[in-house]
Amino acid sequence: VVLVGDGELSRTKAVALVLHGGKEASDSPVAPRQLAVLRMVPLARHLVTVGAERGLAVWRLRFRYRGWNNDAAHPMEDLDWALRQLRLRHGRAPIVIVGHSMGGRAALRGAGADGVTGVVGLAPWVPEGEPCEQLIGRRVLVVHGERDRITSAARSREFVATIRPLAEEAI
Repeated sequence: VVLVGDGELSRTKAVALVLHGGKEASDSPVAPRQLAVLRMVPLARHLVTVGAERGLAVWRLRFRYRGWNNDAAHPMEDLDWALRQLRLRHGRAPIVIVGHSMGGRAALRGAGADGVTGVVGLAPWVPEGEPCEQLIGRRVLVVHGERDRITSAARSREFVATIRPLAEEAI
C-alpha cells in the first residue's frame, strides 16, 4: 500500500484522497505504472494546483491488489489504513474521497469513516446490493458517461436515486 501526497501539514484545511480503479477479481500486485494508477495522476495534480493555496492536501492511494476479489474487498483494507494515516497527519481536517471505477466503489463504501464528509465517484463500479447506510449525511457526486463500456451508468443513476434520501446531497 502506497500513499503519495502533497500538502503542507500546518496549512491543511481539507484533504482529498484519490483512488484508482482496478478489476473485479485479481490478486496481482498494483504497479505504479499501470494505466489505472496513471490515469488518476493528472486529476490529483489538478486538485493540488487549484486547492493548495486554499489549504487542500491531496493524497493518492495505490492499492496492494488490482482486484476487489469478492468478499475479501481488498481495497477497503487499504482505504481504512490510508484514512487512519490521514487522521494522524491532518487531524480533524475534513476528507473527501475521489475514486474511479473500483476506486469509486471503495470511496462510496468508505464514506462512513471518521472525518469523511464527501465522496466523488467517477464512473464508479456499483453492483446490485451495494450498501448505502455509510452515506447518511455525506455529500456525494457521481459522474458517469453514458457510453461507458466497463461500468454501468444506469446503475450509477439508480444508486444515486437510492442514496438521495440518506445523503446530505447526492448528485
